[in-house]
Amino acid sequence: CIMCPQPPQRHHEDTYRIACETVEALSPEQVKHLCVTGGEPTLLGDKFLDLMRNIKKRFNHASIQLLTNGKGFSDFNLAREFAAIGFSNIVTCVSLHSDIEEFNDEIAGVRGSFHKTVQGLYNLARMRQRVEIRHVINRLNAHRIEPFAHFVYRNFPFAYHVAFMGMEITGLARENYNMVWVD
Repeated sequence: CIMCPQPPQRHHEDTYRIACETVEALSPEQVKHLCVTGGEPTLLGDKFLDLMRNIKKRFNHASIQLLTNGKGFSDFNLAREFAAIGFSNIVTCVSLHSDIEEFNDEIAGVRGSFHKTVQGLYNLARMRQRVEIRHVINRLNAHRIEPFAHFVYRNFPFAYHVAFMGMEITGLARENYNMVWVD
């Protein structure tokens, strides 16, 4: 995304190993909250599911957030396998940039993102997963906050939470500051 605080990078072959070692290094008794982010965690595919299974086993008592663009969950099988892990304490936080496909895809930087994200949201809902829709406000979508809110209200009544968020001015947001910043 053009305002991503964690610019996309090719997943290094050590990403999964480092994530697993990090999870193992944490003391389950001391962890009350855990946030899984990336870039995009679902790009790890089956390794993502293995990591999430390990997190469930070690931190079933903790409050967990998964930050994602939601596109990976457009694959029904991934959504089903993720739900089958059986978290009772997770909120999947999905970024949606606009109610208009062209605006969303321009902000995401990838054609087809809107449809994949929406399908991912619906697949997660079919699996009875708690989802939070995150709308990061920037210059390209700030003029559509009210229509976006109506769109979310009409199309995602299952949303557990909707967050309208300011940008973190790091990563690509810093590089694209003049294009994305809005006061």
